[in-house]
Amino acid sequence: MDIQALKNQFIKEFLKLKDELIILKLSQVLSAEQQNEKQYQLSPEEMDAVEEGLQDFEIGNTYSHEEVMSEMKTKYPHLFK
Repeated sequence: MDIQALKNQFIKEFLKLKDELIILKLSQVLSAEQQNEKQYQLSPEEMDAVEEGLQDFEIGNTYSHEEVMSEMKTKYPHLFK
């Protein structure tokens, strides 16, 4: 089922609801999700940094997990026991 069909099905079921408490809870969930979407939008600078990272990945400018862990253990030995 695609997203539009899912939305349509949800609306049909929602319109059948008679329990005010369930309607209120669904409304609260929707409001909370809308707040989360607004709260976690990346700034243009952050988007640029993500894009730069993706470009690095595409050209193979990456480090293995082992390389990163080795460097971290050398730099921050007190964090590893």
